[in-house]
Amino acid sequence: MNNNNKWFITGTVTVILGNLLGFALILGMVWADYEGSLFLPSLMGEKYVVKNLNCPVLMTRKETREINFTLGNPGEKERSRLLEGMISEGHVKRTREEKREVTIEPGEKEKVTWKIYPEDAVYERIVLFHVYVWRAYPYPSLEATCGVLVLDIPFMTGKQVMGIVLGIFSILTLGGNTVLLLQYWKDLLGPRRRYVSKAMFAMSVFTILGIWISFLGYWEFGFFFWFASSSIFVYLAASFLVNRVFGSILLPVIL
Repeated sequence: MNNNNKWFITGTVTVILGNLLGFALILGMVWADYEGSLFLPSLMGEKYVVKNLNCPVLMTRKETREINFTLGNPGEKERSRLLEGMISEGHVKRTREEKREVTIEPGEKEKVTWKIYPEDAVYERIVLFHVYVWRAYPYPSLEATCGVLVLDIPFMTGKQVMGIVLGIFSILTLGGNTVLLLQYWKDLLGPRRRYVSKAMFAMSVFTILGIWISFLGYWEFGFFFWFASSSIFVYLAASFLVNRVFGSILLPVIL
């Protein structure tokens, strides 16, 4: 095996490992927020779904985390708003309700905080949260939801786990794509491997977008980017397997 082949295989495998880690992270965030969106759906009335909810992505069983909701007053008068935070208590049918009333000066914002605990997790895996802001004329009622993954990792916090996962993902994905792009620019790849290099880069871009937008709470779009990225991975894997069995007649050769 010559050096070009070694570098190509190394870059390809590294990108794939990084994206598999990214797939798992996206699915975890999407699953948690999807479950959160189904938590207490019976709340009725005029309301708007908002995204100004600061919800942690991960937590471990040894820590307490906070969920913050920021509420503003765009009017010209002081305004009081009543907020109700609803937190799962180990089961989707058991809820801890914590109300907050805040007075907001004109043009100002107030941050309201709720504490969550590992024991609040349903399925022993996800803490569900739903905040409802009661209507105060002329402003409508508001609501927001989220889910927090609970991990069985001792001696670490959710922030530390998230940092390690993102760090490993960045090193693998950026490192692998850098190797492939250098070979691409130096014209060391054949037409089929140039195609694979482009597909790897596109897959990585979709995965990065999926992580970023899922982190912001837009789980629907996060799932879309996960699906796009994983579809590229499935196609490349199928191409490799088909050509290993049948040769290069049906699909481009991967390796």
